[in-house]
Amino acid sequence: WGKTTLSVFIKAMFYGLGAERTRSIDDNERKKYAPWQGGRYGGSLTFERGGRLYRIERSFGARAADDVFRLVDAATGSNSTDFSENLGLELFDIDAAGFERTVFLSEKNLSGPISNDSIAAKLSDLVGTTGDVGAVSGALARLEDRRKFYQKRGNTGEIAILRTRISECESRIGMLERKREELDTKELAIKNVTARIRELGAERDTAQTKLASARAESESRSFREQYAKMKAELEYDKSEFRTLEEFFASGVPTHFEIDEARDAARDAEALKAARRDYESPELTELRGFFGRDTDFSEIESIKQVYRAEREADAEASAVEAKISFAEATLKEELGGRLPDPKELDSCISAVGSKKMRISAIALAAAAVLLGALFFITPYMLIPAAIMAAASFAIAMISLGRTKRAYSMATALGILNPSQLPVLRERLAAHLSVKETDGARAAKLREEQEKLATRLRAFTSSYPHGKSDMSAAIAEIDEKYKRYYSLAELSRANESARAGIDIRIDHLERRAREFTEKYEVIGADPFETVRTRLDSYLYARRTLSKREDDLKQFAILHGITDELPRAAEIGEDPASIMQAVAEIEAKILAARREEALLESEYATLLSDVDRIDELKAERDGYVEKLEVSVENLEVIRRTMDMLTEASDAMTARYIGGTKARFEHYLELVGDGGEFAMGTDFALKKVDRGETRVAESYSKGTRDLYAFCLRLALSDALWGGELPFVMLDDPFATLDTERLGRAKALLCGLAKEKQVIYFTCSKERTI
Repeated sequence: WGKTTLSVFIKAMFYGLGAERTRSIDDNERKKYAPWQGGRYGGSLTFERGGRLYRIERSFGARAADDVFRLVDAATGSNSTDFSENLGLELFDIDAAGFERTVFLSEKNLSGPISNDSIAAKLSDLVGTTGDVGAVSGALARLEDRRKFYQKRGNTGEIAILRTRISECESRIGMLERKREELDTKELAIKNVTARIRELGAERDTAQTKLASARAESESRSFREQYAKMKAELEYDKSEFRTLEEFFASGVPTHFEIDEARDAARDAEALKAARRDYESPELTELRGFFGRDTDFSEIESIKQVYRAEREADAEASAVEAKISFAEATLKEELGGRLPDPKELDSCISAVGSKKMRISAIALAAAAVLLGALFFITPYMLIPAAIMAAASFAIAMISLGRTKRAYSMATALGILNPSQLPVLRERLAAHLSVKETDGARAAKLREEQEKLATRLRAFTSSYPHGKSDMSAAIAEIDEKYKRYYSLAELSRANESARAGIDIRIDHLERRAREFTEKYEVIGADPFETVRTRLDSYLYARRTLSKREDDLKQFAILHGITDELPRAAEIGEDPASIMQAVAEIEAKILAARREEALLESEYATLLSDVDRIDELKAERDGYVEKLEVSVENLEVIRRTMDMLTEASDAMTARYIGGTKARFEHYLELVGDGGEFAMGTDFALKKVDRGETRVAESYSKGTRDLYAFCLRLALSDALWGGELPFVMLDDPFATLDTERLGRAKALLCGLAKEKQVIYFTCSKERTI
């Protein structure tokens, strides 16, 4: 592991890392070798050139602009300016791509393309054509750019544009030539429309004369009709006035009299409302609420009962809480349960009693003694066995009781069973207090229930609608206070209501006397009388004015009261006006048509005048096209000649490279007749046919590529080859070819520095 990383590191020290923007991490060395945790990365490399040692120091960032380069003279430790950060190019005279395609061999790039401009330029310099290949390449590039200006793929470029513009000019010229014929047609159409406009104008003048005569006759008839209408309206107004006079037959009132009668009726209604206020609806409602006799003393007594009931409840709750807390505390100390007192007494007696243990020991001693007398008389064996059995039984019973006592003590969290009597005393004290306090709490609950029964009996006598006892008592108390106040006020207002009744009767009589004079009905009779009074006064003022207006209208227009003679009905002015409007519409349409024709005529004339201009424009494009075609031909011929010259120069170093390639190929046990192109592409003559290298197996292609790289390195540097760096390039070779390739490397290492990486023991040298 790490071989590819180390080989890329050596290349990066000489050439740096490129600013690749590809998203593929495998093709982007800057991203691929960046630390996973982020941050800067780099290293240093020491090399020798011309007998002097140097140390390269480089660090890299996320971008090429963040990279740092430093060259140190290893002998002095100071910065050196012998080479710049373009160190690889200055040392080897080839760029990074050329370096990868010559002395940097790996399985990944072994069979890739070889030729590039820097390799070609260096080889050209070596054969005496210094700078020519680079100059030819630049010249061809500039000529290609210029050729693309004149002609591009897809029929684009300057020549195609000029031809398109010439075609467009020809098309527009032909179209304008056809428009010249339309000018005469438009001119004739304009003359015809102008003549039609004159004819319509004469027809309109005749119709307008007839319209004036018909309007005069219609106006006279209209005046007579207006007079008859005014006279009919006057008669109607007189009839309405007579109706109003009949309404006020008993006398015409004044506005003051109407207001006085209306105010009397309103005052009577106001006094009635005030009288109703003396009899409060709230008092009536409260009388229904207090259906039973109630007084302040009873309500105060109930308040005290409620307070006593609340106090009894609170005290009982406190006692019950005290009992629960004491029992919970004792349970927590005794492992979560309270033992039975009898069971606890039994355990205490089992722990404290010594009689059973003494009896068991005595019986055991007697059994041993009787067993000893067995040697004197055998009959002693039976009582000895009986005593031993009795001793064992008593001992087991005592042991069982003791175990039970220890088990209970363990369950209660007591390590020493001797503490059980203390526990028994605490339990007895708790049970005694619980019995006393429980009796007290029960007595308090009984007293609370008696008080609650009394409260429910009281509050259920009133429709208060409250679920809470406190809210019910508060509502009864508040309503009784209000009831008492309203009852006292009602008794004080009895005399005031009598005087109000007398005043109401007087006011109603005054209002009734006024309304009985006029036959009116409705919600507001006084407003009806007022409205009719206003109509009466207005009609009386305007009748004389209408009579004067009628007389003046008759005099002004020569009308008498005699029935007008039937006028001869002539042609209707409206129909004449319709005819005039139609003629005007025709004239307007004709003028629009005339304006449109004149606009089209002017446009045509303007377009026809541009024919000469378009012809001149077309001729200019034709001239430019001829020059562009000639320039394109010169460019093509120049590029062909430069390419031929470049191939001739390239052929000068291809021969030597091909000879070295065939030499190395023979050393690895292969051979044959090969052809090599100027781009170092290989072709092999096999069985009378030429085959490209790509048509052979991967192992064969890699072998050819390996020999070609060595040959190219010899051609580039000769005896001054800097080094050859190989990153496991023989992975595809079979065992026989691998052996010969390794032998070739061993021979090469005698003269040149070889850096060889492999991950396989089989390929180890």
